[in-house]
Amino acid sequence: MSWSTQDAQHVRVFVRSEGLKVSPEREFAAEPSCANCGANWIEPGTQYIFTLVDFSSGSRGGVLANVIVTAADGPGPRGAF
Repeated sequence: MSWSTQDAQHVRVFVRSEGLKVSPEREFAAEPSCANCGANWIEPGTQYIFTLVDFSSGSRGGVLANVIVTAADGPGPRGAF
């Protein structure tokens, strides 16, 4: 998974899951960019919602982006986006 921000100096990425494995929102990363952040814990049958949030003001600000990922069953790498 990768992302990059231009105007936001401090961001956090949160993830929550729905489906076979349900989990509340938790922090995935706290970086303004990441060229290759692994998510090898992603499992088939579960939908993962990643949310990029602006923390430039020091507290939780606006949502900059949302990405929904659903892993497919079968062979192949998990978490390679």
